[in-house]
Amino acid sequence: MDTPQPNIQTVDIETLVPYWRNPRKNDVAVEKVKASIQEYGYQTPIIVDAKMTIITGHSRYRALKELGYTQIPVIIADMPEKKAKEFRIIDNRTSEYATWTNELSLELKEFSSPEFRDIFFPDIKLDPNFQALVTPHSQEKIDKAEDDILSKFQNYSDGRDNEPRVTVYCPNCTEEITFTKTDLMKDKSWTI
Repeated sequence: MDTPQPNIQTVDIETLVPYWRNPRKNDVAVEKVKASIQEYGYQTPIIVDAKMTIITGHSRYRALKELGYTQIPVIIADMPEKKAKEFRIIDNRTSEYATWTNELSLELKEFSSPEFRDIFFPDIKLDPNFQALVTPHSQEKIDKAEDDILSKFQNYSDGRDNEPRVTVYCPNCTEEITFTKTDLMKDKSWTI
């Protein structure tokens, strides 16, 4: 199936019309979106219908207005009004189903500005020395760690019928991690 190309046009921000019954309160989000736009630019276009009514991007719209933008690219969606109403809600709702993994702390430690990181993740406090504790590992070291763990499984038996388990310490966060061979073999997306 061919992927339809989005209809992106640069328009005067004053021509955009916020949806009159927007079901999301976005007052707090606007300040965060402003900070993101100032740091990374306007990277995700607002989606509007043919009448320039906002389908998704109300927080971006308010942030851009407050930042003084006058001309912005938007995606003009070709969808019936009923579908636009549904998408307006579904687009916001889908992000609520995603959760963070343990990799988040590793990603956060690499932020160029700890102050900027704290704007978006004030609830996560990293050890001030965390950045110095962790160094990236080479693929060779990752492969060796995998071989070592698999070797432990082959040589380990607890003498009972239940599946053997191996405990290792994460070199990034020093958290103790216990694997079963089944877990390890079915999901090799882990890193060490």
